[in-house]
Amino acid sequence: RYIPLLRKNFILIGSSLGGIFLAKYLSEHKLPKKALSVYLVCAPYDGSLPTEDLVGGFRLRAYLSLVERNCKNLRILFSKNDDIVPVLIQAGANVNVKLQNNVTPLCLAIATENLAIVKALLKAKADPNIQTTNHGFTPLMMASENGHLEIVKCLVEAGASILRKTPDNLTALMFAVRDGHVQVVDFLIKQGEYRNVAFHIQQLFVCLKLVQS
Repeated sequence: RYIPLLRKNFILIGSSLGGIFLAKYLSEHKLPKKALSVYLVCAPYDGSLPTEDLVGGFRLRAYLSLVERNCKNLRILFSKNDDIVPVLIQAGANVNVKLQNNVTPLCLAIATENLAIVKALLKAKADPNIQTTNHGFTPLMMASENGHLEIVKCLVEAGASILRKTPDNLTALMFAVRDGHVQVVDFLIKQGEYRNVAFHIQQLFVCLKLVQS
């Protein structure tokens, strides 16, 4: 009942059940003034998972775009080992929302090596080719650098470009070679985009230089 009274600069934080209730409220009511930020911390889903039991048949609305419009910055935080997909993915929210330096939810999921969340985001049409503005990294470059083969495979299957380069002309293959991720290297060089022999030789030459350094 106090939320409508907030008029100055304010931040809203909801944790666990409080997070899901906050998401529900913000999806159904337009605030008089946008919140500076909204943080949903480890919010349970919507009662649809067998391990969940939300009181009174609690359900979110089918579309939660108003949550995003009620704040300037929306942050969803979850455990690396949490098997619950973030609240807004299933509701049609923008999975390609760009944070500072063009970092997307997909980038964050890859950084925490959360394969389940990566799959959920890609299923919701997350763009696997968005590059960060600070280093020009793509999600595939991040996964290759981490050496996470299953995430690399998911990204390639979803249409991630293997040949995309950073401003320094580095590719996902180069990151994998540099950090010694043999399985990722083996997978990448077998992909169709590397059938161009001239390009393949040029890439291998650069990779050899990386190994020697």
